[in-house]
Amino acid sequence: MEQDEQLQQPSKMSFAHYICIAVTSISHLSQQRRQQQQDEHRTQKQMELEKEAVAEMQDSPDPGKNAGGV
Repeated sequence: MEQDEQLQQPSKMSFAHYICIAVTSISHLSQQRRQQQQDEHRTQKQMELEKEAVAEMQDSPDPGKNAGGV
């Protein structure tokens, strides 16, 4: 009896192990995708802010006025 239990145990463990690996990899991929979307959104915002800053500097007759920041 003990030998049968020992033989069955590794297969149960490996099955649970595969499920764990699958869940981990799926959550990791979705987390990566979410991070990528946030990065793209952040770079878009950054580009818009830079365009606005450049436009303000070009509009301003005194470039030193905007150098101090907001």
